[in-house]
Amino acid sequence: MENLTKISSTNHVASTSPLLKLPVELRDRIFRFVVGDQFIHVKWTHRGGCGSADPTLECDIGLRYAICVATVSENEVYEEFRSGYNNIPPKDSPEYYTSTCEERHKECRLWDKYGNTPVIEEKREKKALDLSMLGASRQIYEEANLLLWSTNTFSFEDPTSFEKFMSKLTFLQKRKLTKMHISIDWLSYRYEQWERVLKIRLLEKLKGLKTVHLCFDQDLVRLASWPDESILLEEDTSSTGLFASRQILVLDYPQLEPFGALQMLHLQHATVVIADKTGDAEQSTSRWSVHKQREVAEKLRNKLLEPEGVKVFMAEYNIKKEMREKGRGVRKVGAGRRAERTEH
Repeated sequence: MENLTKISSTNHVASTSPLLKLPVELRDRIFRFVVGDQFIHVKWTHRGGCGSADPTLECDIGLRYAICVATVSENEVYEEFRSGYNNIPPKDSPEYYTSTCEERHKECRLWDKYGNTPVIEEKREKKALDLSMLGASRQIYEEANLLLWSTNTFSFEDPTSFEKFMSKLTFLQKRKLTKMHISIDWLSYRYEQWERVLKIRLLEKLKGLKTVHLCFDQDLVRLASWPDESILLEEDTSSTGLFASRQILVLDYPQLEPFGALQMLHLQHATVVIADKTGDAEQSTSRWSVHKQREVAEKLRNKLLEPEGVKVFMAEYNIKKEMREKGRGVRKVGAGRRAERTEH
């Protein structure tokens, strides 16, 4: 697939093009069929590894794209997550089993499932976006380019791919994005890395983003030590009047906190799925039950869809910033006292 972030138009005169003589509504349907309404996996590949588990592989450094070939949509996945699964692996239990994002998208990988070699579009024999038409004329470019960014869902599985993709988009391209999917594997990426890339100044530019799908693939046996208590502070409504009868969430599972920043987007639709990678009922004593997974996922989803999300997030952000600054102050005082004792 071509590099989506480097598409440009030409100045060809297209006044005689049969395509441009069609009604706007019909042209829109044609353009959507060719370049839109797809779920696109975005991956930043390095010289070594090519984004796979095999560090001996070599491929070109840069962004790569693959059309999703999963048989179910993220909305369908969310509904099944909420209602329960009909097909559960023999070794697992309905009390704990949740389908993982990795399992669902295993055939979409940019390398083969064994990590042996990069899988290019031609070898994958999957449908790819044909972007050549965007260079036919300026009018076609302007009409189709809008649909490219506004009707496709862009999917990221690591913070580096997200950061590299966003850094290559123009201001207008960022504004046109409407749908995004993020899959998170906490065994591969620490949550601080997502906190680093989900910056306020970037999210403020994604004004058109209205739909977000989040899927957390967790080995909940390893993460059984997550805190079960949240720190909740009552907001002083007498001075702000913004959060009457509302509690502000300051800390609720650190691994999920970076994604609270998505409140900045004024989302209209969101799905959150927390999946369990353990897959062994014998380890159930350390796993979250499906009920627990749903409870935590829905709490984050409601947070993302909060009508006054920007105000709530900024209040939380300022509180956490103040807490961090106080923490640094305490460390500095402690270091100073240790230095004084050393001198004496």
